[in-house]
Amino acid sequence: MESALIERDVRDVAGIAKLDHLPRFLRALAQMAGQMCNYTQLGGQAGLDGKTAARYIGVFEQMYLLRRVDVWARNRLSVKALSRRW
Repeated sequence: MESALIERDVRDVAGIAKLDHLPRFLRALAQMAGQMCNYTQLGGQAGLDGKTAARYIGVFEQMYLLRRVDVWARNRLSVKALSRRW
């Protein structure tokens, strides 16, 4: 039921033609939760190319179904420089 609603909304919002790949794409996307996203790898799992995977993710963001979180990491070089001072 939920998949049918998402497919309808994606079709209406973005006019994406390859809706038969959508369930596999959503499963692959769910498996990557909390990880860095490689669009080519993600699309490959669903039978899509990287550009189409990136477009799908953009559509999901517009529909408030997905939110990208930027990678957060410390710069290890600056941490070492600070620790040497003290």
